[in-house]
Amino acid sequence: MKHAFKTIGSVVVMSALMIMAASCAKENLSEETQDNYYAKGELRDVNVSTVMPASSDKAFMDNNRYVQWVEGDLLNINGTKLAAEDVRGPNNDTASFKGSVYALTVSGKDIYWSVYPANKLAAYSNALPSAIATDGKTVNITFPKTYTYSDVQLNQPLSNLNLMVGRSEVAKNAELKKIQMKNLCSILKINMKAATGVFAAQNTKTVQKVIVSSCDGVLAGTYKVNGSGVISAGSSTSNTVTVTFSNPVDISTQKSVYIMLPPTLSSQCLNVTLVSTDDKYYYKASSTATLARNTMYTANMTAVDFSTLGYDNSLNNSSYYFSVASDRTVIFSPGNLQYNAVATVGSGTHFRFAPNQWDYVGMECKYGTVFNEKGQKSKNESIGASYDGWIDLFGWGTSGHGSSGNVRQPYYNNTTNSNYGPGLHNLTGDYAAYDWGRSNSIYNPKTNTTQTNYWRLLTATELEYLINTRSGKTINGKANARYAMAQIRTDKTTVHGLILFPDNYDGQTSSGSGVTFSTINSHSASWATKCTAAGWKNLESHGCVFIPASGWRAGTTVGSVGNNPDAIHPYQVYCWTSTYVDADFAHHLLANKEDVKDAVGPKRSNGYGVRLVRTRQ
Repeated sequence: MKHAFKTIGSVVVMSALMIMAASCAKENLSEETQDNYYAKGELRDVNVSTVMPASSDKAFMDNNRYVQWVEGDLLNINGTKLAAEDVRGPNNDTASFKGSVYALTVSGKDIYWSVYPANKLAAYSNALPSAIATDGKTVNITFPKTYTYSDVQLNQPLSNLNLMVGRSEVAKNAELKKIQMKNLCSILKINMKAATGVFAAQNTKTVQKVIVSSCDGVLAGTYKVNGSGVISAGSSTSNTVTVTFSNPVDISTQKSVYIMLPPTLSSQCLNVTLVSTDDKYYYKASSTATLARNTMYTANMTAVDFSTLGYDNSLNNSSYYFSVASDRTVIFSPGNLQYNAVATVGSGTHFRFAPNQWDYVGMECKYGTVFNEKGQKSKNESIGASYDGWIDLFGWGTSGHGSSGNVRQPYYNNTTNSNYGPGLHNLTGDYAAYDWGRSNSIYNPKTNTTQTNYWRLLTATELEYLINTRSGKTINGKANARYAMAQIRTDKTTVHGLILFPDNYDGQTSSGSGVTFSTINSHSASWATKCTAAGWKNLESHGCVFIPASGWRAGTTVGSVGNNPDAIHPYQVYCWTSTYVDADFAHHLLANKEDVKDAVGPKRSNGYGVRLVRTRQ
């Protein structure tokens, strides 16, 4: 899923603006204006002439890369919008602006802030806008949080996706001769195109929305700019930018859109999300991206396949089953359990199954494949009652059930073991409500249904039988194949985890067709079975279950997930069972390069994955 943005170019924009300033006599002002005269500034008549070199770039996405003023362009000087007139020069690189503006006078100096486009700085109210600091040292600028594109704007670099800001300081009443402006934004160009042939059997090949987000920086909202052109995040910021379209965009041929971003972000996950017209998501994330001003980056979303990604999951076939006792079989849920404390899905539940078997939340920025409805990367470290994102590492028995004042909430992150589960009892019988599948409605994104009291946890005895005892097919020369430690590759991202083969598996039995089998029924394989996206899709269509190595959580610390070469176990599968050990511990599935087993190790307060089943017979 990693995607490095490509730098197209970098040019620093400068301009020389000549302003003829004449003072306006105080006695000619109205009484109301005199109050602002003393408070905020002095009115000047200005005649601004621009002279910009051809190498500069107001509309810097233009392939010709030169300034191109258009009659009526609005330049904002201290809150007053002045329209460009008398546009001239070989490339329309010169224009005049005339009108009356307020000069902010501080300590005998007249200060002018010039901003293009004009709407990036608020218009004045009687005098100077509040966006300009009273000392004249900084100005607040707004980067858009939303864009709406019409059909004619697709593939077109928009000239107003720029931010040129200049600050000039001269002696009071002195003539302002030169204003130097810098382009302070970076541009993200998003190329969208469907993968060849993937839409033959489905109804959609159109996009209704594009979401750009960052999990470690802000992308839009109010920013503060100083006189040197350095910007920093201010108030009312957002880590998400959303592009909507007046009409759905057909991406069977390439379409492009542009957005403006602040050059303050050094991001480990600048994510681009396409949302199709039937609400299937396609995700692609960058590697570390440092945004520089007056620079354009490209995100190529040019192999979009809504048929296999997003909310598409083929595990919904009750024909395939797994023995957990000599007389009992189960069907696995379509993915690991996820929870959002704020948002709801389906018919109003906070629980859902992962959209794909290989989805896991992971940690902060580097790892994980789960996003919220705003396109923001979810993170288990943010677990809490007010976190509007998905989590999938739960303390034992935190189904939301419990007596008054002692409910075991899914978002618990304290490390007191007595706060987890029903004491010295299993999550069965009279205490079954502590099992997530027994007490909650859970949304299944594959079937678009919400089911209550339909699923349950495996017991420790059932897990032991599933891993070590049941009979199965011969795969890659191994009789009674039950599991393989594997890597599956989806959208250029490798996910480690445990493949479970159903008792009645009828699919591929040797390497080939996108699957390279390694040792079966053994931890010594150390994740050596490998599947391409097509290979895994084939295995899944024949009933195979995949449990991702989603790691562990202790308090708000997450570990053993993703490629951490310094960790003893960079990948580990943990999933709870319904069986307790004592007041501090409970049984769980453990899979790492040293073992695959029913384990009785770390504490109930630890956050582990939850994979539910339902009894078939």
